[in-house]
Amino acid sequence: MVKEAAVPRRSRRVVLITASVLVAGALFAGGWAAALVFRSPAQIDAAAQPPDPSLITATVVRGQLADVINAQGTVANVDEISTAVPTPDGGGSVTLSPVTPGQQASAGTLLLEVNNQPLFAMPGSFPFFRDMKTGDTGRDVLQLQNGLIAAGYALTADGAFGRATAEAVAGLFRANGYAVPLVDPAADATDGDAAPVVPATPAPPSTKVVSAPAAAFLVVPQLPAAVLAIPATGALPEKAAVVTSSGETVVKATVVPAVAAQLEEGMSATMLTGSTTVALTLLRIVEVENEDGESSFDVLFAYTDASQRPQQAGAEGLVSITREIVAEESLLVPSRAVLSRGESRYVLVAREGGFVEVAVSERGALDGTSAVTAVDDGELDAGDEVRVQ
Repeated sequence: MVKEAAVPRRSRRVVLITASVLVAGALFAGGWAAALVFRSPAQIDAAAQPPDPSLITATVVRGQLADVINAQGTVANVDEISTAVPTPDGGGSVTLSPVTPGQQASAGTLLLEVNNQPLFAMPGSFPFFRDMKTGDTGRDVLQLQNGLIAAGYALTADGAFGRATAEAVAGLFRANGYAVPLVDPAADATDGDAAPVVPATPAPPSTKVVSAPAAAFLVVPQLPAAVLAIPATGALPEKAAVVTSSGETVVKATVVPAVAAQLEEGMSATMLTGSTTVALTLLRIVEVENEDGESSFDVLFAYTDASQRPQQAGAEGLVSITREIVAEESLLVPSRAVLSRGESRYVLVAREGGFVEVAVSERGALDGTSAVTAVDDGELDAGDEVRVQ
């Protein structure tokens, strides 16, 4: 018969203690899990409450408090005129383009050189239709004479191509480095269609007379004018033209009727293009109707300082229109940072160790921003942090 081995009492005690610990742990875990699942209404309400609010501060800045309307603006030119460049038979090349967009052109300005021949700007109401020469008369000669007078040459505008006109034409060509165009009057004494001869060595005056080739002049209705576009050196493009504007350079912003109703002529504005800011003055407001019959308004601004006008039309920037100045140079803070105690006003300014009260006077408020000054000088300055309630 096999007998069971006797278990020592100490070992039994260890087993009982271990079992007790395991049971207690299981009961604790079950109770903790149950506590996560079953919460009292008070616990649920407490968990739903927002955390204590953190302090919000704002930086004090210095500036002007004003009612400003912003719009997108574009540099534009009034009264743009496109004048076709005469194209030589068989095509041509621009061999010199001395004028760049933005420059002013006046009577007698050398605009281009086409096939080594000059093209001068001339004021007038019609393009020249023939090559004029000494002895010719007509309205075209009169227009040429008026242009030469505008270019600074002394002569009488009488419609007759005489000696003074010939000397003025010769002077214009020589001043720009070109040989004086001469023709043989016997080649065609009636229609003036003979091509001008530009000899390397001028012929004796007894056989040659001064000519004013039609192709040497680009007639622009109004001069002086700003050149907006002009062909560059190279092959002369088909339908090449010189675009000018004798009107003013303006900034144009298009706004909806509700905004236009808030604007008036004479209002100050600025235009920010890149890092450059220029001052503007509201010039006029023009109603524009689109194809759907809906109205918008073009707001035109003149440059307050003419020297700040950009040279290139089409430049864009942010236009800020000042409707009303609430306060000139002031310290600006959020209106919620200005606190009241009776008739007194103060702000809480962050200082080492906490916030201190600084008495202020409120000069005005606009769209959540207040202009203030400290009652005691030096107590508040740009860069300080104020508490926002």
